[in-house]
Amino acid sequence: MKLISSLVVSAVLMSATPSKAEFKVDHGQINRWFNHMPITYQNAWNLDGRGRKAVTCLAMNIYHEARGSSLQERLAVAHVTINRTQHSAYDADVCNTIFQYTRQGGLKRPQFSWTVRSARHAREPRAWLDSQKLAYQVYQGHTQDPTRGATHFHSRSLQPAWAQKAQHSAVIGHSRFFAL
Repeated sequence: MKLISSLVVSAVLMSATPSKAEFKVDHGQINRWFNHMPITYQNAWNLDGRGRKAVTCLAMNIYHEARGSSLQERLAVAHVTINRTQHSAYDADVCNTIFQYTRQGGLKRPQFSWTVRSARHAREPRAWLDSQKLAYQVYQGHTQDPTRGATHFHSRSLQPAWAQKAQHSAVIGHSRFFAL
């Protein structure tokens, strides 16, 4: 019975999650953000172009989603991003996963809300550098995933409808993490 319940929950979640084919990627927006938030962490320059791009996008996501949060919560946000690149519903490329969106009711629905804002320079240089260092460590595989495979998260102060259908995996800092 438990297996059947798990399969039903999985089917409901997968039908509620857009397929990879339904996602679009805003490459122009990626380029605008790259122009405003260049990588400054020296170790990232030792990576090839693809790796450097992935670390930059991952650092931007950490910076915009978790700046000011504990190290553990920033690490969790980074791992959610990486976990999505390993999930069949999302693109395997870090930048494409972060900048993916769908159109619903004529509105652009991004994976991460900051990606549809106007690109701007990092207002907190220290936080930007810390985000780059953490992104580099996560991308290189030098950290453990504190979310146990989560692909989604939200602030504990919110109760989005999708969270009721997802499998709760962790509470870290001010966020709840879920695996699909």
